[in-house]
Amino acid sequence: MQYERVEGGHAVVVAPITGSDILLIRNPDRRDWKWKLVAETQKPGESILQTLKSGLEEEIGLKDIKTELGADGKIARFVDPRIKQVVRLGEPEYLENTRIPHWRHFYGVLLDDSIMSELSGERHTTIENDGRGGTEVEDIHTMKFPLAYLDQIPNLLRQHEELIRSIPQRTRTIIS
Repeated sequence: MQYERVEGGHAVVVAPITGSDILLIRNPDRRDWKWKLVAETQKPGESILQTLKSGLEEEIGLKDIKTELGADGKIARFVDPRIKQVVRLGEPEYLENTRIPHWRHFYGVLLDDSIMSELSGERHTTIENDGRGGTEVEDIHTMKFPLAYLDQIPNLLRQHEELIRSIPQRTRTIIS
């Protein structure tokens, strides 16, 4: 669950949410596992919705997301009833004081309550690019948590806790 390093790529962090819950992921096989948000790399030329779709399918197991293509052949919008809305949460941020400086985009994906419950507690395996020319096999575990009890989530990645706490203050732009 590392960010794939792609020349010209951007980090995209996704908060799968309902009105009161958030879905987080972790890799329990790692010694230093943490609960965290979905993170995906947006590759040059890829639409943000394609990046979001990849993250939702690979990281939380939301399969076969229905989309509509634009004139350019890229995903223009989600038409899947399980996804109520996609919003950009604030403007992209350039993170300089990190091991590898990069742009970070933050999105919220409002899911149907029943889908959130179905996805919670699931385990699945993904095979992803490790960013070094190889592959990484990940065992991903999902769990929904009440947003009201954010302080009680064990082993929550600090940077993602800060992002989650910032959601109410962020400007929202509807994407799909």
